Amino acid sequence: MQNSGNKLEIQSHITVRQDLKASISAKLQSRYIEWVFGAVCLSGWLVWFSFSQLCPDSLLQQFHETLMITAHQKMRDYLLDRERINAAVQSALLAMGIFTFVLSSRRIRDLIFGSEAQLRLSSIGVLTCMVSFTVGAALGLTIVSAARHDYLGFIIEWQLVLAGEPPWGGTSLNAYGPLFNIFAFLSELNPLAPKIFFSCTWIALSVWLIGLFVRNNLSQFCVWIGSAFLLANPAFWHQIPWNGQFDITVAATCLISIILIIRGHEISAGVALAIGFLLKFYPLAMLPFLMINHHSIRLRLTISFGVTCAIGLLLSFLVWGPSTFYPLFFASNRPSSMLSVFRFLRGTYSPLGLFYNTPNVDFLSLPAMFLFVGLAFVGCYYSKKMSTIPACLIGMLTTFTFYKVGHAHFLEVACLLTVLWFAVDNTAFRLNPSLSAAAGAYFAWIGLTETLYLLGRALVPYPWSLIRDMAGLPTACLACWFIIEIFRRQVELPSSATAT
Repeated sequence: MQNSGNKLEIQSHITVRQDLKASISAKLQSRYIEWVFGAVCLSGWLVWFSFSQLCPDSLLQQFHETLMITAHQKMRDYLLDRERINAAVQSALLAMGIFTFVLSSRRIRDLIFGSEAQLRLSSIGVLTCMVSFTVGAALGLTIVSAARHDYLGFIIEWQLVLAGEPPWGGTSLNAYGPLFNIFAFLSELNPLAPKIFFSCTWIALSVWLIGLFVRNNLSQFCVWIGSAFLLANPAFWHQIPWNGQFDITVAATCLISIILIIRGHEISAGVALAIGFLLKFYPLAMLPFLMINHHSIRLRLTISFGVTCAIGLLLSFLVWGPSTFYPLFFASNRPSSMLSVFRFLRGTYSPLGLFYNTPNVDFLSLPAMFLFVGLAFVGCYYSKKMSTIPACLIGMLTTFTFYKVGHAHFLEVACLLTVLWFAVDNTAFRLNPSLSAAAGAYFAWIGLTETLYLLGRALVPYPWSLIRDMAGLPTACLACWFIIEIFRRQVELPSSATAT
């Protein structure tokens, strides 16, 4: 018996040593992946920096001309400035290297992924490299693309703010709230500083959500799917680092308000949502769905939202006068655009063309939006199992489906709400293939239209214009399918999931 006990004790010691050895090996493997990637990026930065400083101008000019020849036609306008290329490449490589070593720190890693992370350490190392690459690539793309598209209008508005003039100048060129003008002070440091801030917000939200995947013990497959959706989504790359759209900051306030509601901080949640409203008005559509609390209304949330909005609008009115409200009129009078079903209904292939020479039912957009958002609210209110996140997702999807201005950057809120729901209640998607299929089809379609928009010269020339004329119909159909699947599931938020 004594010999048997000794054998068991020896076997136990051997097993412990093997487990310890395997753990150390996994940690070293993870560290090697990060250290090698970080070292390669920093070495690349050093080589590029030395090349740009020591290389003769004639050789640099030849290298630049080679880039111009091999670049896609759409990229050539952004490769004309040799200094911009140099700054973009150096910033990207340096950011990748530094960020990799920062994320490899045990304290930072535990903060993001949790000290009890179940994901394999080697996988966390690869995730770290993916995030670092995204940081560098987004920074480089932000610098290379410079000021373009709507961002040119942003700069004009911010210059008016810094000059002490009303930013809307008698008429509004956008539908943004007064708090948007706070970015003027950031642009005073550098015209691209707000654009870099928008990209950083996207990266920060992505890192937080990826950490949420790991902390909630999602399977490795789910972690990779969610991470790829956040970091490789063409809609995010096109709208944030390339175009410089700021809707990601609005999406951040919406997610923060939901997290605060889950934690029981109603007043703070109302303030967070009001900040989103003062940036851009559409978070107002999420308020009714955030108010729902199992057949009752969160009054403290509603009051804090209303008070914060009133204070913000009053301060703006005192500074800039009645022009504060010009964006509201601009938002209501805009024509329908590509991803809206109302754009399809006034397009070349509209069935209304059988009855009218120039069909246009844009005037029905706001009544239809209010009607269907109201119906969605009633459905969520009387649902016995509808939790906060899917209710808010239904509200935003319904709003964007029936609003006549269909821009992809509006949908960043819906994208991130879906990812948040996926992170805290993965079973809703895992056990309901039709819900997963609806969500996947909808966002895959949005990503495809963004890709085609880039490849097809903004979908203006024929035959690309066919997509612009017809895109609103499949967008609306897929959105309705997604909304119906959410209602069908009515999944309760499980007590085991966390959203912190």
